[in-house]
Amino acid sequence: MSSINWLSRKPPIDTSLVKTLEHSLGVSFPEKYVETVSKFPMGHPDKTCFDMSDRQEAVFSRFLEIPPDNSGGIYSDYSFISRNLESSRIIPFAEDPFGNFICFDYRDKNSNPSVVFWDHEADSDAGEESLKFIANSFDEFLDMLYEPDD
Repeated sequence: MSSINWLSRKPPIDTSLVKTLEHSLGVSFPEKYVETVSKFPMGHPDKTCFDMSDRQEAVFSRFLEIPPDNSGGIYSDYSFISRNLESSRIIPFAEDPFGNFICFDYRDKNSNPSVVFWDHEADSDAGEESLKFIANSFDEFLDMLYEPDD
């Protein structure tokens, strides 16, 4: 596993905010995600690119905000995605620079989710076909990140 340096302009948040989000969504986030997003809220990695089967150099822009008042930020993004998909088990945790989301996929289980990409510009009738598989786990996703070619 290659080392990732995380950058954030926000101070660390209490993990209780992440646990409150988990509770309200009825899921268990990967431990590495909880640890990283707590230390680097709205943070971004130094290695920002990842590949998917149909796209090279997709970009991890930043983690979504986990607000202290349980509204806005990731809560709003989750609500938006849930209205556009048949499943409420797709939970965004990061975004790319173009308004797309990197999400946890809990459709088959409540813990150890896979990671998928939701293209917000996909045909509105595409539903869950607008989701593209990225990785089997958050750790596997982090291992895929690399520095962009200049």
